[in-house]
Amino acid sequence: MSDALSNTLNLNQGHINMSQFTSQSPNYVDIATFSACLYVMVDGSPVPLPAWAGGLVALGQYLAALDTLHPPVTVALELPTRRYAALLVALGVVHGRQTKSNFTPREFDVLASSPTPISLRYRYQSVAYDGELSGCQTIRGEPHLVIRRLNGEQHYLPRSLSSQIIAIGSEDALRLRHRDLTFSAPQHGDQGSFAAQVFSDVQAADYLLSDRQDVVLFGPASPLHYEALLPVALRDPAGNLCSGTLREAVRVREWRDQGSVNARLFPISSEGEEHPQELQVAPVAVFDGGLGYANWRYLVPGHHVALLTPGRTGFQQGDAALSEASLSRAGEHVLPPEVLSAFDSGQHVCFTRYP
Repeated sequence: MSDALSNTLNLNQGHINMSQFTSQSPNYVDIATFSACLYVMVDGSPVPLPAWAGGLVALGQYLAALDTLHPPVTVALELPTRRYAALLVALGVVHGRQTKSNFTPREFDVLASSPTPISLRYRYQSVAYDGELSGCQTIRGEPHLVIRRLNGEQHYLPRSLSSQIIAIGSEDALRLRHRDLTFSAPQHGDQGSFAAQVFSDVQAADYLLSDRQDVVLFGPASPLHYEALLPVALRDPAGNLCSGTLREAVRVREWRDQGSVNARLFPISSEGEEHPQELQVAPVAVFDGGLGYANWRYLVPGHHVALLTPGRTGFQQGDAALSEASLSRAGEHVLPPEVLSAFDSGQHVCFTRYP
């Protein structure tokens, strides 16, 4: 459960003891499956991702699965090319956070027997909705939560889809949460949006990654301020290809403060508003070609970090930035096979840091 929700939430006509909701261990089951379904569109034809590119997506998913359940992790990778590398890691992070289960069937049962009404947020067809739990009904032998949406419509959420519940709490508590899957424009609902607006045909003004603030991208000398487009496709369970554009539109405020990078990163909307209260889970910091970026270490506290460097052999021994990182090194960390299989042993270093 998110730290944004207190151990006990007062919910209109009653309260829920949050100790009844169990913490979830990281689940890496879908890491290889997701990257295997992704294709790059070359001259209109789908081409499977190279192994190293699929490994970057898997790395992003893995870091998203860790979140606050693990001490901060630094991963340094030597890549054959830096092109789109940070974008692929970002896609994995966003997808991993979107699909991560927060609630189990056991917790569904707790909700079903709790006093109502209860404000909650849930996911339906990759879009997040706010609603109010008004009761529980058994339909075709399976219990369903009865949720009244803000527009008055009712939705029935079966116990088998309990993982689709994102958050519970008062209206104020939900408003303060990270806006994981919220779409502001009505057209998002019918365009096959995927991975929380990142895998979509959308307008550049939406600034997907900066709005969500799941990922902060840094270049060799500063935060990145550019846009890159990568035509991609996703093969659905029926074998159909859904084409789209993976858009890296990064717009961030000035992170510099007295010569170093700020340790606190605030989400910024596409209108330029800062939303520090929504930052419940620290974004993953991705340094694109930034092993020589001297100030990256100031960002380390509380953030998982991915360092990407093109074709630099022996960086484990010689790179100054990585050597500085050893000062905060708590221990070695083993990456899952889905990530390791894409890189040779001499191409990566992974370790935990002191929180």
